[in-house]
Amino acid sequence: MLVRKVLLLIFFILVGLTVGLVWYATHFKAYAPLAPVLYPLTTYTNAKYGFSISYPVSLALREFPDSPTGGGFRPSDKPNDPQYEVITVNVIPKVSDIPFDEYVKTAAAQEIQNYTHLDSLGEIHTTSGLLGYTTTWQVTSPAVFGLQPKPKTFISLPITYFDLPKSNPPATVQVWISDPSYMRQYEVMIKSFTLTE
Repeated sequence: MLVRKVLLLIFFILVGLTVGLVWYATHFKAYAPLAPVLYPLTTYTNAKYGFSISYPVSLALREFPDSPTGGGFRPSDKPNDPQYEVITVNVIPKVSDIPFDEYVKTAAAQEIQNYTHLDSLGEIHTTSGLLGYTTTWQVTSPAVFGLQPKPKTFISLPITYFDLPKSNPPATVQVWISDPSYMRQYEVMIKSFTLTE
């Protein structure tokens, strides 16, 4: 009888350990650091503002047609339409003339509707040695009569800022991601950012 109780106890311990390991693997897998991935790259150069950024050849570039401030990147198998763009690179004039490291703490809240507060701020050092800042923001979606009676708050996907120190008027390059499944490509791109002037 004692042997049966011991075997039953061992069985329940093993089941508990298995359930715990499965739970841990499914809940913490998404938070593991992204492994480095090598992509064949090509480069977008913006001659007017003096910067370049490399991007995977699996993405296609659509330069902004009305202004030479940047472009959007979409999977190359998608139509050339802004709705398919997953990463955007754009020059944005600074709305205030404060130091860059202070500017990034308020930029999106000043420039983008419904972006209310800085959620996170981290330094990014590019392979060329430049310093940029990657941010996320609290975003409040407005209440919609009949559909969403109360405003909702969520955290944005990252926006990375690089200063354009020679720009007149003062400006920054902002790199946005709109589809989290392209996070590895985004990370490769922001690490490759460099000034050409």
